[in-house]
Amino acid sequence: MTTPRLVMMRDAVMGAGLAMLIGMASANVKAAEVGDSPPSWQGLWVAAGTPFALRLEQSAPGEAIGLRQVESLGFEWTATSVREEEGKLLVDVEYAGVVGTIQVQLRSSDSALAAPLSCTPEYMVVCVLSKGQQALFLRQN
Repeated sequence: MTTPRLVMMRDAVMGAGLAMLIGMASANVKAAEVGDSPPSWQGLWVAAGTPFALRLEQSAPGEAIGLRQVESLGFEWTATSVREEEGKLLVDVEYAGVVGTIQVQLRSSDSALAAPLSCTPEYMVVCVLSKGQQALFLRQN
């Protein structure tokens, strides 16, 4: 039997997972300078301090980006769209009746911040818990 406290903890982790997945935007965080070429998102990205990991696949900077779940902590979510806009990565995600967009911004060549850009319906626990949250992702070699 699942207790309400465990359900809330699970939803809090997923809220953090949504924030980790994508979005890395903060008005105070600037993307790393990478010259005139667009950044490369290619690689294995792990949420700092967790086993949550995903692989971004990109044949060349500026090309289409694929996302593959490596370790999702048991959560069943789907990335329906991955696109790059103005040097930031936008990932549309669906999870348990929630639809959201995560924005990811590079901090350096091996680190990025993810934060929810949108999450609906707003009354869902996952949306409430992810609001205003950020997650640091580190690229693994």
